[in-house]
Amino acid sequence: MFGGTENQLYNRNASDAERMKDSVLDLVSDDLNVYLNQGNDRQKRLNFLSRKIDIHKKTLHRISVKENSPSYPTIMKLYRFLYNVDSDAKVLEKVPEAVRNFLNKSFPEKATQVSEFNDKAFKVFANNKAALEIYLTAAIKGLHKSELKSQFGEYGLSLIKQLIEEQLISESSPDFYTQGAKNFSLPPEMLVNSGNILTGRFAKPSLCYLLNKNFVGFYGETLNDSAYQEWIRIDQQAMKQKIEVAQRKESRGTIPAFSFCIIETLFSEELEQ
Repeated sequence: MFGGTENQLYNRNASDAERMKDSVLDLVSDDLNVYLNQGNDRQKRLNFLSRKIDIHKKTLHRISVKENSPSYPTIMKLYRFLYNVDSDAKVLEKVPEAVRNFLNKSFPEKATQVSEFNDKAFKVFANNKAALEIYLTAAIKGLHKSELKSQFGEYGLSLIKQLIEEQLISESSPDFYTQGAKNFSLPPEMLVNSGNILTGRFAKPSLCYLLNKNFVGFYGETLNDSAYQEWIRIDQQAMKQKIEVAQRKESRGTIPAFSFCIIETLFSEELEQ
């Protein structure tokens, strides 16, 4: 039987003050190894965990041996499983202080929200781009039933019903749908899908010929690791600043907008390096 209980994982809470001195990588690696080393088949547990939280087993192995540091979504997925909780807020309550500080610093706008993990919703979105597009459109600008039916037909009406049942979408007024009561952070795979969906449907390159209408940028180059890491830091900071602007009360308006950003290598295989 796989799956560590909270007591199995954190019978070391009394020494948390000492663990605060460790790095985030040390702490996460230690907790991951506590789980993997239970029983007598570490590889089997690694394979199970990889399937359960949908993170490549090579990624988990590299974290366990401290070759790579985990990102925000990796830490959240891992600790939701280890603690057996469905809320990012609950993860923040339980993780060591150094990890909590890292999460708050990485994405304060996410960490301060009560984000529920909804496994059923993730499976719906992972296998259905139409459902994801409906959710994104309703969450960003609101979606009228007539627009929904025009774009997706009767199938769209069945999808919106399912999303309402999961409290991901709400009918805020007759025949008008907006974001529901449940809020959760999309994992990286769905962020890519979201960007591709909205870019494919709404990108208007012709407006690039006019000032202040939109922005499109692309640049590719062969970089060393230092430059590549700088690229990542630049875009991470830019995205955080855009979110901060959007969350200001005085920024609220009538222009539904989105920003999609990705830094990626041209290696064809995942974790090839």
